[in-house]
Amino acid sequence: IIPVNELESDLSVVDFNELTKDAETKEDFRLAIRYYYLWLLKSLSQQEIIHYDVEKTNSDYYNEILAESIRHQFSYASYLYNYIWYGEFMVDQKSYFQAKKAFVEFLNSLGK
Repeated sequence: IIPVNELESDLSVVDFNELTKDAETKEDFRLAIRYYYLWLLKSLSQQEIIHYDVEKTNSDYYNEILAESIRHQFSYASYLYNYIWYGEFMVDQKSYFQAKKAFVEFLNSLGK
């Protein structure tokens, strides 16, 4: 498994489906959400909705998104990611699957 900070440098070569499954199997729900968020950035970048750069912030990406419906979904996904990844608490299975559902629906709406 590639360390998180290294996979951020080139999202295009990362198999996020495999990484999220592995993190989920290990019940590392915070890491799984991190992978979902990076997967989302990869999808948005591939569709040229954003221009991915490891130095950009969530606000930078939000401001690049022109479609209001995508901006709204991105805002919510960013909220979930920030709350879960940077929160100082354990994420239980129920909370994880609620957050996962939002990420999967967003990714599906983009055509993964």
